[in-house]
Amino acid sequence: MSDENFPEIQQILEDVKRILGYDKDIEVFIVEEGSVNAALAKFFRTRFIVLNSELVRGMLERGKIVQMKWVIARFVGALQAKHYRLDLLRILVDNIEKLQVLNLFLLPYERATQYSGDQIALAVCGDLEQSMIAFEKLLVGNDLSNRVGIRGILEQAAELRGDIFAFIARLGSSHPHMVSRCLNLLSFARSRYPQMFAQYLADHPELVDANLDRLLPAYDLPLDIDPLVLGPTERPQSKIASA
Repeated sequence: MSDENFPEIQQILEDVKRILGYDKDIEVFIVEEGSVNAALAKFFRTRFIVLNSELVRGMLERGKIVQMKWVIARFVGALQAKHYRLDLLRILVDNIEKLQVLNLFLLPYERATQYSGDQIALAVCGDLEQSMIAFEKLLVGNDLSNRVGIRGILEQAAELRGDIFAFIARLGSSHPHMVSRCLNLLSFARSRYPQMFAQYLADHPELVDANLDRLLPAYDLPLDIDPLVLGPTERPQSKIASA
């Protein structure tokens, strides 16, 4: 990707790096197929973002470019916040059987960084509606995202809230369940950007009786704490898919 190839994405990347104060080089590759819609990877000093072509196609249309900004910002934000500082330790733990018990301490940290990445992206793009759409595209892909409703996600969260098997499944995962990430993003917006959250509810009247106060995790942050580096208390939810 360059100023000649996909200049819109190149411009988004540069804008996000400027906003977040990140000055190191990041490459972006667009692939036709893959098991994930978007991913960040590091190889020695090289940092690169991999985007699925289907995802890109659905985010470069008129009025949807902010969705791509949300995706790019969550990865650049992760680099700026040094979410990958424990990568070497993670490799050692995975390859030495006697150390694998340490995963009980490493995995919660890794899950929390996913929450923080979503929060940073929302703070950068400043649009909850488009952030949620981008999240849904990461969830099921571009073509099926219009069949995912936030009300349905909340109903699933209510059904599985406190489920012991969902809790056990989460313990061995390096990523939060996608339902939990959705709830976190809404709760973060409600706490830090109340006007944005109120507008989102106004645009989605189906959420009026969704019992949000019971479903959304607590997120009462003192105003002098930077919300970009914090994650909520996780609640067990069912895993739908991986981003």
